Amino acid sequence: MNRKLVFVFFIIFTSIFLILYSVSTTAAPPPPAPSGNEVEKERIEEAAIKAINEHREFVLGYLVNDIQISDVQLSEDETTGVIFLEMVDPETGELLPSEPGLAFAIRTGDEWQVILPSDPGWIDLVQSAPQELLTDEYKISYLEMYRTTVQTTQATYSGYLLPWDAGRTVYLSQSTGHDRYIPSGSAHYSFDFYISQTMYQLRAAKAGTVWRARWDVSNGNDDDMGNYLVLKDETTSPTTYQLYLHLAKDSIPQELRTVGAYVPQGQFIGIADDTGQSTGHHLHYHVHTYPNSYWGTSVDITFDDVDINGGRPRRQSDLEYCTRPGDVCTQYRNNYVSGNIAPGDIQPPIGDLFEPGTG
Repeated sequence: MNRKLVFVFFIIFTSIFLILYSVSTTAAPPPPAPSGNEVEKERIEEAAIKAINEHREFVLGYLVNDIQISDVQLSEDETTGVIFLEMVDPETGELLPSEPGLAFAIRTGDEWQVILPSDPGWIDLVQSAPQELLTDEYKISYLEMYRTTVQTTQATYSGYLLPWDAGRTVYLSQSTGHDRYIPSGSAHYSFDFYISQTMYQLRAAKAGTVWRARWDVSNGNDDDMGNYLVLKDETTSPTTYQLYLHLAKDSIPQELRTVGAYVPQGQFIGIADDTGQSTGHHLHYHVHTYPNSYWGTSVDITFDDVDINGGRPRRQSDLEYCTRPGDVCTQYRNNYVSGNIAPGDIQPPIGDLFEPGTG
């Protein structure tokens, strides 16, 4: 009886062992093969890296170690791709918030030809890109930025203060380095200011009146130009316009949503965010002389609270783009502390001067 019981248990345990062994040694199913769409995106990315690498001897700043591909999109017919480029600090690996670079990939036979912003025909591809890749709003914003530069003035404008709270440190991701992605040169005198992964309060860099404003674009929405405030300054000749771009939704104060509203230097005007074409939270700031759009060709300005380059913020990566006559790029620094103090009286004085008497 005991022998029979032992034999039965032996058979049971042997069967269980064989079953478990069979399961454990059965090869796991292979991972699903990538779709054709994903394969083509990988090929586009490889072609883009190759194109950037080949351009680095001819286009300053196209270095693989400080430009990376953030996204690749492919058209439904798989004949056209768009490639979004972003800057990375080569020393820290930190993403530098700015306007993303935009490149194209065109299928030619079994290969992908990559067209960078500095290549002939790039602007035509922006205009003709399929709607599913670039919306009309997106195209308009890029065409504004990449419009061929027409220098209307060589003057340098002064009297500005860094556009955030006094005593606060904010970082510069690029200034003249905008030419890397915007070869038209329209953003040569622009500044991208950021605090890593942080939204921050903005103050008017100089007094002016509201000329244009937009505040209804949701945070993170990159379909078009995003939220902005444009201040008109009639104390200069010609009249200049300050552009504050990528503001947070509804952060522009209610009283500044009316054309003509006066804004003194130092007044709170909104919050830096990532609306529109932006790789992260930052403020794009520049001054121009074009009244018919939010964007215009930037002009040279100086900040009274910047102690290098005669008041011009620069970081090291900007130096290779300081190629225009009059560019000052002898020093560079990544971080800047504002001296912009909130005003006590936000209304400009009105009236005539009676005393002391003249004569």
